Amino acid sequence: MKRASMLSLGSLLALALILSLGFLLSVWASSPAQEAPAQAWAGHEYQRFRFVSEGQRKGIAAADRQLLKMTEDRMLLIDNGSLEDAVKYYGEVAKRFPNFPQKDFLKSGLADVLTYFGYTPLKAGDLQRLDPEILMNYGELLKNVSNPNDFRGFAPIAKDELLVTRFFAPKIISVKVLPAKEFGWRKVVWLKARRGSSAEKDKVDSFLLLFNFASTDPKFPTGKAAGQIQSMITPRYENPPNNHLSAYFLVYNALTGQCPEADRNGNVVVKPCTPGQIGFHLTASFDANDLPQANYFVPDACAQCHGTSGTGEKKAKVNYLDTDHWYDRVRPPDGDFKQVAQKDVLVGGGSQALRVIYKLNERIRAQNQAVDPDSFQLRATAKWLDLHQDCRNESPNCTDKSWLPTYRGFKKPGSELVWTPGNEVDEKLLPRLNQACFRCHSSFSYHVFEKATVAGKKDTIADYVGYGFMPPDRKLDDATKKAIVDLVKKLP
Repeated sequence: MKRASMLSLGSLLALALILSLGFLLSVWASSPAQEAPAQAWAGHEYQRFRFVSEGQRKGIAAADRQLLKMTEDRMLLIDNGSLEDAVKYYGEVAKRFPNFPQKDFLKSGLADVLTYFGYTPLKAGDLQRLDPEILMNYGELLKNVSNPNDFRGFAPIAKDELLVTRFFAPKIISVKVLPAKEFGWRKVVWLKARRGSSAEKDKVDSFLLLFNFASTDPKFPTGKAAGQIQSMITPRYENPPNNHLSAYFLVYNALTGQCPEADRNGNVVVKPCTPGQIGFHLTASFDANDLPQANYFVPDACAQCHGTSGTGEKKAKVNYLDTDHWYDRVRPPDGDFKQVAQKDVLVGGGSQALRVIYKLNERIRAQNQAVDPDSFQLRATAKWLDLHQDCRNESPNCTDKSWLPTYRGFKKPGSELVWTPGNEVDEKLLPRLNQACFRCHSSFSYHVFEKATVAGKKDTIADYVGYGFMPPDRKLDDATKKAIVDLVKKLP
């Protein structure tokens, strides 16, 4: 069977704009408070990771900063950035937005960004609270916003200026202990710069807003505020290039006004903060469950997960929305989150949600093409669009479905290798890689669905998995490790 059918849903969800490396986000909000001291976690469980010291950090050129680097002794060296670097970065961002309404960028908030893009009456709280089908229907939006009088005289929001979707987000959920006791969800809001807006004058194209939600029930937590808010801003891509970076990374305080700080021992203290104000970091346990909570600062903790390094001057990519993988993670027998019903993966959305996600992935493909036309991220996005082309142009034939792993492989340029349905090794190996490796290796370093790349790394993969260095987010039992090692060695 080449694809798995999904139950029909009702109405509408995201990006893993996505910290696609998979920060394990808790219910904490992001915060602009003081930088925590250097971490000192000797004696923690696996000890596969080390954080860079302040001295090491100062010795690395800004353009070369990366979240993760492998050391000679097979440790992963983490550069989670610093408050000082985040402040400096925002200063550079502000220089490229000369018409931004708040002149002190470090005091700006979501309301300022919405004004900048031409959506002054829209409130961040309504973007967080209202269902996608309401937000994307201007007549319904006016009936449900918290401030209808402010929309008098406001030019109606045109179709596709505002796209919204919600979904189950397996990448932000811990798999250290299963079955999971906490579940992650995301809501993506994509706003295009409106005609005549200050953003348009500054040659800025889009504002992508990502709300992260946590729940203890395997359903979207309706009425609950997001714990973390991330965003990206993308410029217009022109030839010759303009003065913009390839993309911009920003975080904002939770709208609850409750912000966390992680101390040097990984303990989190929640502090009051200004709701919706620009922040400097996410508080997370990263994608490795042996790490306590820590503060991960823009832009360094964002860039590598989005295909770039340092400040994202070049090749910073929006990560595509892989609905097929979300369904894999809830589907028996191998799904890690079988408590989540398949009908709840696209929150209240079904085929309508898939149409919106198709539009979003078309935009993501265009953005990836503009900044890095030779990237595996672009090839992965193009493959998803090819498989789901029945949702193109809002087709009524669009159905809520997902494709099984071996149908989703794509070729690396110069190679004919591709994962193949019916191939015994492929059918056994790819689902295992999809479960254990996709969380990182779908946007970070390489993509497990590109068979030629996996085959070229087979000795390294066998070594790292066999000795327990990978994956970092879970402990594989001996039988699973042996299966992966034996199968990957059989690749050509």
